[in-house]
Amino acid sequence: MRTILIADDEQANRKLLEELLRGEGYQVAAAVDGQRALEEFGRLQPDLVLLDVMMPHLDGWEVCRRLKGNPETRLTPVVLVTGLSATEDRIRGIEAGADDFLTKPFDRSELLARVHSLLSLKAYTDELERAESVLFALARSVEARDPCTGDHCERLSEYSVRLGEHIGLPEEQITALRRAGIVHDLGKVMVPDAILLKPGGLTAEEWEIMRTHPVAGERICAPLKSFGLVLPIIRHHHEKFDGSGYPDGLQGEQISLTARVFQIADVYDALTTPRPYKRALSTPEALKTMQDEVDKGWWDPRVFAEFRQMVVRAGAGPLQPHRKSVEEVPSDFADRATQMQSRSAASIRHELRRPLTAIIGFADLLAQGTAGSLNEKQRRYLEHVLNGARRLVQLIDDLPDPSEIGEHPQSTVRSARKRQRVGRAREIPRRTGRGNSNVGARRRPTAIGSQQVPNRRAPKTRARRTL
Repeated sequence: MRTILIADDEQANRKLLEELLRGEGYQVAAAVDGQRALEEFGRLQPDLVLLDVMMPHLDGWEVCRRLKGNPETRLTPVVLVTGLSATEDRIRGIEAGADDFLTKPFDRSELLARVHSLLSLKAYTDELERAESVLFALARSVEARDPCTGDHCERLSEYSVRLGEHIGLPEEQITALRRAGIVHDLGKVMVPDAILLKPGGLTAEEWEIMRTHPVAGERICAPLKSFGLVLPIIRHHHEKFDGSGYPDGLQGEQISLTARVFQIADVYDALTTPRPYKRALSTPEALKTMQDEVDKGWWDPRVFAEFRQMVVRAGAGPLQPHRKSVEEVPSDFADRATQMQSRSAASIRHELRRPLTAIIGFADLLAQGTAGSLNEKQRRYLEHVLNGARRLVQLIDDLPDPSEIGEHPQSTVRSARKRQRVGRAREIPRRTGRGNSNVGARRRPTAIGSQQVPNRRAPKTRARRTL
């Protein structure tokens, strides 16, 4: 049931709106002034807010401005219900971020029509947020399976956002950097563990498969329209300024500015984070190494100069991610996030599984020779597709329920590893291919990691780089 919050200091107005909306099947809460409206909003997390403008303590404009200025609440529709009709009052409401206006005395039919319309839009927004939450959980599951990466995604998200803000990128690009930090390596789910976690050198064929992960990550995230600015970062975070990167060999400003910002943050984190095969560099050492790579033509020199300036201003120590204090986070924030994700986690898993199941079934038919015999190269490629699809299905099934996530990040990792051990005894049903083909053969599911893999062609300079 949808919840609507009414804020009006006049009891008669509150009672009229409450009776009208409850008659339409909505759950209604009321507040007598602006301050209490904010308190009730934090407690109930309503789907729509109807605000009177002239109220004691905080007026409707200020309440609207605070709600729209908070990333956690700005997508909730706010309607200003007021007796003020001057143009300057409406302009003030627009500047505060109001989604709609109603003039007192309001028409009953008009009020209900606007409420229905805004709540329908809110439902689509909620579904989009839940889909994004599942993708983020999937990306974190991939990261959690590799004990060497730690909080790489969180740090990378933070570093790239701070650099983007430092150079003055617009808000939508800052949001894209924040999201890309979490999902940039999601495509590694399509890379077999035998390659991803291989301790020795990769063969030419294995390196070719490794290079597919940016494209695979882009394809996984492509259905989300809100990820339009994120996709170029995912695809091009391994390009180089001189054109020697992958997957497209882009050069210079052919690489989007957000991707170039992201690259600098990624390199810095790789250099300053310890790995089993290397120590963490100090900030001066990392900046010197990055300058050497800029001189080689790998990274954008202007973006690196801005990054160096930002780091120097931060002090001589390592660049540390910002951490919110307990006071900055609402006390019930975790419960609200859990409730939001739990409501549709099962249905979203189903939607993610459905196309993968179709791919597995179609690939199995090809493996059985339905469309004719396959040569060796086609068979190997088909096996790669099948294994990647099955691995992705397993990861979707293993996504932790929000209620299982404890206070500390390590509890999520432990839960994922426990499900992984249990999952090894479970295999996805499949048909077996004909003849000597082993495309349909059962294979033991193994952990998905995101361990850094050295560049086999330049071990001295790339052994530390995250792929």
